[in-house]
Amino acid sequence: MFRSVRDAWNMEAVAVGATVYFGSAESDRQIIAIAKAFEEAHNLGMATILQCYSRNDGLIKDNVYYNTAAYITC
Repeated sequence: MFRSVRDAWNMEAVAVGATVYFGSAESDRQIIAIAKAFEEAHNLGMATILQCYSRNDGLIKDNVYYNTAAYITC
């Protein structure tokens, strides 16, 4: 995260956003951190915006790239 939700709220922002890269080595950590941040934002009355991407090496198995299947299920 670049700044805290509280910093955004103090600057009179009305929303915060985050990005998750599903399938990456960091996705579990990202999801947990974003969930906590979004909970705080909602408690402050802020909107939240989540961007999700599935393009990464974690979606390759046996030389098949499963990103299209992930797009269909998102």
